[in-house]
Amino acid sequence: MKAMEILQQYWEQAKRLLVYIQFCIDNDIRTPVCRDFWTWTVYLCVGLALLIIFVVGRKILRAQLELRRNKKRLEARKIVADAETIEQAKWVGDDNQQTELSQEELAERMREALRVKSELDAAKVKQGE
Repeated sequence: MKAMEILQQYWEQAKRLLVYIQFCIDNDIRTPVCRDFWTWTVYLCVGLALLIIFVVGRKILRAQLELRRNKKRLEARKIVADAETIEQAKWVGDDNQQTELSQEELAERMREALRVKSELDAAKVKQGE
């Protein structure tokens, strides 16, 4: 019951505030009783507008910074090294100097490589035991 009495007081104050707001909206802005209402209304509107401008400006600034970062990253990717550096980093690949092997010679080399690999595998198994 005590809580209801406390809430009743707040409810009465809220009703009086709503009547005051309705009176000030219905009457002229120059009414002396409503000066505080209109002053606080202007403060709230200006504050809300500044908050919106701040949020939008921050989003625009972040987008511009991200755009600038991406542009710099793309420009950095376009930079090409000089010919000497490219030649040093270039992969030479396998030497294919012995391309004139016959089928029999090629098969023999493959068999030899397999035999050497199987011997290495067998040696590893013996070491593991």
